[in-house]
Amino acid sequence: AAAGLARAQTMHTVSVGNYFEACNFKGEIKFAGPSSIDSTGSKYELSRQQREAAELVIEHVNKRCGITVGGENYYISFSSIDDDSNPASAGDLAAVLDRDNSYFGLWGPYSSGITGPFSAALNASNKLVLFPGASKTELITHDYMFGGLPTNEKYFAPAIEALSAVNARKFAVLKEDSAVMCDVEYVLEGSDLELVQVGEIPEGASLDAINAQLAAIRGAEPDVLLACVTGATCTEVVRAMRNLNYAPNALVMSVCPGQDSFRTDLGGDAEYILGVAPWVDTLKGGDKFLNLTIAEYIDLTVARINAKPSYQGAAAAGLMSAILETIQETNSLDRDVVAARLASTTFETVFGTLKFNSARQPDDLFVMLQYDREGNIPLVHPKKRATAELVYPMPTWLQRDCLQAGACSNNGECQSDGTCLCNEGFKAQGTFCIGNGELETQVSDSVKLVSYIFFSINIVVAVLAMGWTWVNRRTNVVLASQPVFLGMIALGAIVSSTSIIFFTWADEGDVSGLAYKGEYQPANFACRAMLVTYTSGFVLTFAPLFAKLWRVYKVMEVSKTLRRVKISVARIMGIVFGLLLVDLAIVGVWTILDPLTFYRENIAYDEFGKPTKSAGACDSENEMPYIAAIFTFHISVLVYGVWLCYKTRNISTVLSESHYVSVAMVSSLQVLTVAAPVLLLVSNEPVASMFLRSAVVFLNDFGVLLLIFVPKVWRLHKFNDLSSDKEESTNSHTLPPFRTDFSMTEFTRSRPSMTNFSQYNSQKTSNTDNDDELV
Repeated sequence: AAAGLARAQTMHTVSVGNYFEACNFKGEIKFAGPSSIDSTGSKYELSRQQREAAELVIEHVNKRCGITVGGENYYISFSSIDDDSNPASAGDLAAVLDRDNSYFGLWGPYSSGITGPFSAALNASNKLVLFPGASKTELITHDYMFGGLPTNEKYFAPAIEALSAVNARKFAVLKEDSAVMCDVEYVLEGSDLELVQVGEIPEGASLDAINAQLAAIRGAEPDVLLACVTGATCTEVVRAMRNLNYAPNALVMSVCPGQDSFRTDLGGDAEYILGVAPWVDTLKGGDKFLNLTIAEYIDLTVARINAKPSYQGAAAAGLMSAILETIQETNSLDRDVVAARLASTTFETVFGTLKFNSARQPDDLFVMLQYDREGNIPLVHPKKRATAELVYPMPTWLQRDCLQAGACSNNGECQSDGTCLCNEGFKAQGTFCIGNGELETQVSDSVKLVSYIFFSINIVVAVLAMGWTWVNRRTNVVLASQPVFLGMIALGAIVSSTSIIFFTWADEGDVSGLAYKGEYQPANFACRAMLVTYTSGFVLTFAPLFAKLWRVYKVMEVSKTLRRVKISVARIMGIVFGLLLVDLAIVGVWTILDPLTFYRENIAYDEFGKPTKSAGACDSENEMPYIAAIFTFHISVLVYGVWLCYKTRNISTVLSESHYVSVAMVSSLQVLTVAAPVLLLVSNEPVASMFLRSAVVFLNDFGVLLLIFVPKVWRLHKFNDLSSDKEESTNSHTLPPFRTDFSMTEFTRSRPSMTNFSQYNSQKTSNTDNDDELV
């Protein structure tokens, strides 16, 4: 304590003014008290506000020649002594100061936590003691002690009164150990309001401790959270609430709202937070003794400390003004006289109308404030003094982000989920509402038109192919290729080509901007349907060709050993559906574990931050393994199919279609292998990506349809079925005679002689168990 006193700092000492000699001061009236002078102290900002406010009042009085007592002028001196923000140091300092009879009055600490030991050390003192930061009534223990703040028992009373008027019924409290304004039960007593949860955290609590209490409070679902916290904990609580995306209908905080550092630290996150205070800088009135309006006091404070005064600063200014006015009015330095007059007089100060109650604390002065979007904190309650309307419920965090980012361009409203509900004629794009035609969406109608043309061509050709197959289903040309397989190839082309439609199906109907968060379900459905239709269509198109080639290859291989083999259509269909099952299994796992989702993002902005271009695409967190699996599977099927084509190249074209199937498979293989890296390169270019994807599907399906069906149409037209098929006779593996229903065929190493034909046909018939088998 002695060391602290030795480094006492008298702020703005009056002995150095050019008015000192002119005023002919007879002496000084001395005040001293603890303060947090080190800027790294946890209570520095709170202490600085009160210290600077007291000094401002003293300087203002001294400049007009101080206080007149007995016809003599006295200047006021004020010493602030560093207590290291330590309650024990403050208590020791009180004992030292009490023994120094040169001090007329002592200036108490800046918070109730530090005031406790200071007050206890002065229980038997006869000095006048002023507590600018004390709200606990029990700290004011004798008639010479006066508090500068209203009693904390009613601290939250105006907040509860105002919020219950707008149907808030459930309240929760988050209480820090050092906070003293949390007697909510006292205010709620006898009302129909409910206290649903109380969370306690230590002073300077860790983020984990704050998160744990907030999680419990969130579970109780209160309408209002009353946060009794101080200092840096104020900002930590707000930041934790944002990280948890927790926003009750109202957040009321003690102490911190109104302090410049609170708004500066939080920025826009301070918006809509409510604060309870006995003073706000928008109040009207002023100090009659100092002849200062509240506005003038604010200007002087800003010039002095480069910040607006907090309510704690205004309370200190009001208390110092009241004691100096009392000395002046009583014309006495007798502490008994001054204390009695101070307790019974009403003062008009920059803190408001100051009148002490029986506990020597100001009567109720509390008002409720709320930060607006401009960073101001106007008074919202009581209504008769309000300068702004209470916003209840306060916006969610997502809603605030929307308001801060674009506010829907003032052409709509930000919703609780952060999206825009736009006015008629406007469409949501993130946090903006854009008029029709204002935003370039990166996919022009001309590109979509080309995709629709691709789709239409494939559908028309596939339907014609199916119709031709049905009409000619009993001809040898169609029977040789099996109508069910031809129909399946055409159906696969239709299914695969349908994916082109889903390529063009984006978020045109998304008026709320849900696609920016991946929540526009029609576009998400299109992403997943595109995947299913393309993969299943691919298998339905190529699996029949693959299966037919495999069947011919197997029969050819067995025929070399002159053994008999039966391969039923059911077995072939099993191969087709087995391949389809593999594709659908990959797609199914992908869709369940990491589904494709349509996301839109803005990619260009004007000078005002308004988006001018956007792009949308299907995406998932870990898509590459699934794409690689599908691509590898498709390439493997095509490569194996090409190998089968090579092995069966000498079999009759009428039966195996080896030449045309080979061309179709090689063509598709080339398209996929060339298109894959190109698609990867243009994945961030919506126009090129859509065109290329549509073109790949078109070329695959259209090429297969032409290569499989056109030769058959030509053969049927030129040779009138297979009866005139002369050109096949030179193949090394030739066809045996065909039955008229062409439901089965037998391979031999050489074509039977015409003389043995009857015997051959009889044996073939006897070896046939059913018409679904190739023998």
